[in-house]
Amino acid sequence: MPLLDGLAATERIKAKWPKVIILSMHDEAAMVQRMIELGADGYLVKNCGRDELLLAIRDVHAGRKYFGSALMESLLSQRTENAAQSGLLKDLSERETEVLAALAEGLTNKEIGDRLFISPRTVDTHRTNLMKKLDTHNIAGLVRIAIRAGLVK
Repeated sequence: MPLLDGLAATERIKAKWPKVIILSMHDEAAMVQRMIELGADGYLVKNCGRDELLLAIRDVHAGRKYFGSALMESLLSQRTENAAQSGLLKDLSERETEVLAALAEGLTNKEIGDRLFISPRTVDTHRTNLMKKLDTHNIAGLVRIAIRAGLVK
């Protein structure tokens, strides 16, 4: 969407109309949860079939919520992955978990250090340890793990 992201558009639409069905390419649990919080009455992924789209429209019009079958499969799969990822996080110290969440928010080492009252060099050491413990080789991998584990939305 060129002017607004889906979240901003949903807020504006929901303010004007009582029923909103989201049709999105995103099937991440955090995105779906955020849309539900914003008042979405239905959520489908773009590759849903015509019949499912019509069913969603009918259900939402009748006052029910509708979340697509492909979406539910994806969410169940992600839930299994999240449980596995959370299992990985159990071996992290509280400080490492804080650093991981801050990295996933996009903060720099200096910003994380300021927030946690540690030096940027210490943040770098925690990041290196996180990559070893979580078996990933870059920040993007750490961010994916943090999102899947529910540390950020």
